[in-house]
Amino acid sequence: VLSGVYWPSGCTASLCPSIVEPEDVKVAGPIPCTAEDNVQFWRAGGLEKTRVRITEDENDHLKLGDEYTVGLRFRMPALAGSSYDTVLLGHDSKHWVAVDCATRRLCFVDGKSKNTAILDATIPVDRWVLLYLQLGLPATTTTTTTTTT
Repeated sequence: VLSGVYWPSGCTASLCPSIVEPEDVKVAGPIPCTAEDNVQFWRAGGLEKTRVRITEDENDHLKLGDEYTVGLRFRMPALAGSSYDTVLLGHDSKHWVAVDCATRRLCFVDGKSKNTAILDATIPVDRWVLLYLQLGLPATTTTTTTTTT
């Protein structure tokens, strides 16, 4: 349980300032913060492009298999500019998940080819969003966003 968020059974890893599991996964990130609603988080992205980085995962706990679900809980401040702000960046430096700063639409950006897939989901300002990414589902059900307060 992470501040009222229940992860699916079979969860193999949890990355949050207060919980990094399993123990052999190591994370380097910005200074942990606590929101007014007691949610612990890392302040990442923004103009500083601060990142939470996986520094150790020798047993491949975070390697995605043929079927997977990745849950991300995040909130985005007011964005400015005409570029993207990354939510999740892959090991190969491709933008997996980003927010278009101009429209606040959730998208997938291939950093190498610059191809962008804009999704039918608008990210609210300064509200917690829970996003599940799953492989192998039709495009209309690939993501589910839920706003939590």
